[in-house]
Amino acid sequence: MTQITPPAGLLEDVARALEPAFRLDRLVALSPERALYHAWDRVLKRFVALRVHLAPEAPGRSWFVRETETLAALDHPAIRHAYAAAVVGSFAYRTANWIDGESLAEALGRGPRPIPTVHGLVRELLGALEHAHARGVIMRRIVPTTLMLDVSGRPVITDLRYANWCLPHVPPADSAGGGPFVAPEIRDGAVGEPASDVYAVGALVYHALTGQEPDPEPEKILPPTRARRAVPAALERVILRALARRPEDRYYTATEMFEDFVSDAGTFHEPAVAPQVAESGFERRLRRALGDDYELLEEIGAGGFG
Repeated sequence: MTQITPPAGLLEDVARALEPAFRLDRLVALSPERALYHAWDRVLKRFVALRVHLAPEAPGRSWFVRETETLAALDHPAIRHAYAAAVVGSFAYRTANWIDGESLAEALGRGPRPIPTVHGLVRELLGALEHAHARGVIMRRIVPTTLMLDVSGRPVITDLRYANWCLPHVPPADSAGGGPFVAPEIRDGAVGEPASDVYAVGALVYHALTGQEPDPEPEKILPPTRARRAVPAALERVILRALARRPEDRYYTATEMFEDFVSDAGTFHEPAVAPQVAESGFERRLRRALGDDYELLEEIGAGGFG
């Protein structure tokens, strides 16, 4: 959220209303209707993400409440947990787990993610989608700025404002946005289906592997190996199917995509011109574990550094 200057006394009113239950340590973000605090829950004795809706008469109040209900309906490690929610005076709030880490967008500022890390990203995100879809929730929009990575690297989906459950409450002037990380049918205003979320995961994984956003036009998306030669052939195949324009050409469900991925995940593709050299079981395991670093070992072994 963008930092703004709040009306005089508004944040003081928030503090007075919530301080009995929470210690407000830090204002993290502020928008015209919402504030996010890093806070200490005096009852649960733990740090929480405390999000407060500030404007009771605004159309966004029912939207905030519905997103809270959507988060509370889900219980998966890769989806932010809602701990509690209430209305105090004119303010509505919810608490959720505070995530120590960074967003995927911030992590990619240092370059593409290691391939073994991306394998874990795929598994966690598809598991989260399986969980949500089984409960009737289509997320519709997952973007790098709101996909958090905790200190262990586990992804956590934090923003469900545009999920199908919330759509009746989204103000007409607002839109899901998301650009290349949102399925074409969602950009066109559709409610979406499980295959729409499959597209979102495909776009995020493409971005994590290459450091580049996929082209908004699916037909123009280049194979990930064009940007990063070490991308496993199996992973590239799964990503490109997930990024098909038509939902019927993608995986129908996150489960189908997951099963296809794990069937041969970790097989690294050798360029067609490479000589056929038998690879021992140890070398294969080392290749899978090191990812791009294995290429560095090959360079050193070949005298690539003079």
